[in-house]
Amino acid sequence: MGGTFGGIFPYHVPLARKTTEGMGMGQAPRWYRVEHRHRGRVRFLGRISEVVPSPFTLDPFLSRLLRAGVEHGELALVDGATGFVVARRLVRMPRRRRPEAA
Repeated sequence: MGGTFGGIFPYHVPLARKTTEGMGMGQAPRWYRVEHRHRGRVRFLGRISEVVPSPFTLDPFLSRLLRAGVEHGELALVDGATGFVVARRLVRMPRRRRPEAA
Protein backbone atom coordinates (compact mmCIF):
# COMPACT_ATOMS: atom_id res chain seq x y z
CA MET A 1 0.00 0.00 0.00
CA GLY A 2 2.64 2.54 0.99
CA GLY A 3 0.05 5.20 1.82
CA THR A 4 -0.71 5.89 -1.84
CA PHE A 5 -4.42 4.98 -1.75
CA GLY A 6 -3.94 2.15 -4.22
CA GLY A 7 -1.68 4.25 -6.47
CA ILE A 8 -4.34 6.91 -7.16
CA PHE A 9 -2.51 9.63 -5.26
CA PRO A 10 1.30 9.90 -5.17
CA TYR A 11 1.24 11.05 -1.55
CA HIS A 12 -0.35 10.15 1.76
CA VAL A 13 -2.96 12.47 3.26
CA PRO A 14 -3.70 11.76 6.92
CA LEU A 15 -7.41 11.80 7.68
CA ALA A 16 -8.52 14.38 10.20
CA ARG A 17 -11.02 13.66 12.94
CA LYS A 18 -13.37 16.34 14.17
CA THR A 19 -12.72 16.90 17.83
CA THR A 20 -13.72 19.34 20.51
CA GLU A 21 -10.40 18.86 22.29
CA GLY A 22 -8.87 22.18 23.21
CA MET A 23 -12.06 24.16 22.62
CA GLY A 24 -13.32 25.92 25.69
CA MET A 25 -17.01 26.26 26.46
CA GLY A 26 -17.22 29.86 25.29
CA GLN A 27 -14.62 29.62 22.51
CA ALA A 28 -15.88 30.73 19.12
CA PRO A 29 -15.29 28.55 16.05
CA ARG A 30 -12.34 29.41 13.82
CA TRP A 31 -13.42 31.12 10.59
CA TYR A 32 -11.63 31.17 7.26
CA ARG A 33 -12.09 33.31 4.14
CA VAL A 34 -11.84 31.74 0.70
CA GLU A 35 -10.34 34.09 -1.87
CA HIS A 36 -9.56 33.85 -5.58
CA ARG A 37 -6.38 35.78 -6.41
CA HIS A 38 -5.23 36.70 -9.89
CA ARG A 39 -2.94 39.50 -11.15
CA GLY A 40 -3.05 41.42 -7.88
CA ARG A 41 -6.84 41.28 -7.60
CA VAL A 42 -8.59 39.48 -4.75
CA ARG A 43 -12.15 38.21 -5.04
CA PHE A 44 -13.96 37.03 -1.90
CA LEU A 45 -15.71 33.68 -2.56
CA GLY A 46 -16.98 32.69 0.84
CA ARG A 47 -16.49 32.15 4.53
CA ILE A 48 -16.26 28.73 6.17
CA SER A 49 -15.66 27.39 9.66
CA GLU A 50 -14.87 24.14 11.44
CA VAL A 51 -12.61 22.83 8.64
CA VAL A 52 -9.13 21.39 8.52
CA PRO A 53 -6.88 24.05 6.93
CA SER A 54 -5.76 22.06 3.89
CA PRO A 55 -5.60 22.63 0.12
CA PHE A 56 -8.27 19.93 -0.18
CA THR A 57 -10.70 22.15 1.73
CA LEU A 58 -10.69 24.37 -1.37
CA ASP A 59 -11.84 21.60 -3.75
CA PRO A 60 -15.54 22.65 -3.91
CA PHE A 61 -14.52 26.24 -4.70
CA LEU A 62 -12.01 25.06 -7.31
CA SER A 63 -14.68 22.93 -8.95
CA ARG A 64 -17.12 25.84 -9.16
CA LEU A 65 -14.51 28.15 -10.67
CA LEU A 66 -13.51 25.59 -13.30
CA ARG A 67 -17.17 24.98 -14.23
CA ALA A 68 -17.56 28.75 -14.61
CA GLY A 69 -14.64 28.80 -17.06
CA VAL A 70 -12.03 30.37 -14.77
CA GLU A 71 -8.67 28.70 -15.42
CA HIS A 72 -6.15 31.08 -13.85
CA GLY A 73 -4.95 32.41 -10.50
CA GLU A 74 -5.00 30.69 -7.15
CA LEU A 75 -7.41 29.98 -4.33
CA ALA A 76 -6.37 30.96 -0.83
CA LEU A 77 -7.76 29.84 2.53
CA VAL A 78 -7.15 32.78 4.86
CA ASP A 79 -7.41 32.58 8.65
CA GLY A 80 -10.05 35.14 9.61
CA ALA A 81 -8.39 35.97 12.92
CA THR A 82 -4.80 36.41 11.75
CA GLY A 83 -5.11 37.18 8.04
CA PHE A 84 -2.49 34.53 7.24
CA VAL A 85 -2.91 32.24 4.24
CA VAL A 86 -3.08 28.70 5.65
CA ALA A 87 -3.70 26.82 2.37
CA ARG A 88 -3.36 27.53 -1.36
CA ARG A 89 -4.53 25.84 -4.53
CA LEU A 90 -3.73 26.75 -8.14
CA VAL A 91 -6.72 27.21 -10.42
CA ARG A 92 -5.85 25.04 -13.41
CA MET A 93 -7.86 22.69 -15.58
CA PRO A 94 -6.57 19.16 -15.03
CA ARG A 95 -4.44 17.79 -17.85
CA ARG A 96 -6.36 15.41 -20.02
CA ARG A 97 -4.74 12.27 -21.27
CA ARG A 98 -3.74 12.34 -24.87
CA PRO A 99 -5.29 9.63 -27.02
CA GLU A 100 -2.81 6.85 -27.57
CA ALA A 101 -1.19 6.87 -31.00
CA ALA A 102 -2.22 3.90 -33.09
